[in-house]
Amino acid sequence: MKSGGAWAHPAQRMLCWFWVACGVQWMRPTPLCFGVAACAAWLAWRSPHRLLHALRRMRMLLLALVLVYGWSVPGQYLWPHGWSPTQEGLLAGGIQALRLVGIVLSLQWLLGGMAREALFEGMHVLAAPLSFLGLDRRRAALRLALTLAYADRFLDERPGWRRLWRALSDDREWDAGVPLALQWPPSALGPRQRALLSAILLGVIATLVLMLR
Repeated sequence: MKSGGAWAHPAQRMLCWFWVACGVQWMRPTPLCFGVAACAAWLAWRSPHRLLHALRRMRMLLLALVLVYGWSVPGQYLWPHGWSPTQEGLLAGGIQALRLVGIVLSLQWLLGGMAREALFEGMHVLAAPLSFLGLDRRRAALRLALTLAYADRFLDERPGWRRLWRALSDDREWDAGVPLALQWPPSALGPRQRALLSAILLGVIATLVLMLR
């Protein structure tokens, strides 16, 4: 991968997605609705199959979020019965479901179609602090990149829980049939890339500080 452009390194896109995921938790409902709608419209234009596939995958989780909040948050009952969900609960569950949709769609927008080699390269850069703890960041980045790739593949295949657990726990399943053309050492960040990555990191820190206030 060339390092000439300021927006050429996968680490920047990955950190930018983490920034978006943090910001989604902080957004008010109205801008959240507009942001998710804009992201969905962009994905529907560029890759409608990817949009429908992502929504279909998490439909049961979204429904569970709304129902759990609906029956656990106190407020005005939807109908006059003790087992009724509350209006406030359903609204809170809907907002949380919308936040989850925003996180997933932004993931598809920023990281969709990224090859495993690019995932490894980005994670290797972002895992640099592990080296100060004496950990092998190359091994950690490779394992995480393979985890994401296999999770995506198994979700597409819809395997049973037993097969999924066996594949995740058996190293031979991970090593079979996974050709990776990794560049080692990964391409270094250029000066402009490093400056942009630092700016995104500062934005992430500022967002987290505002969320904790």
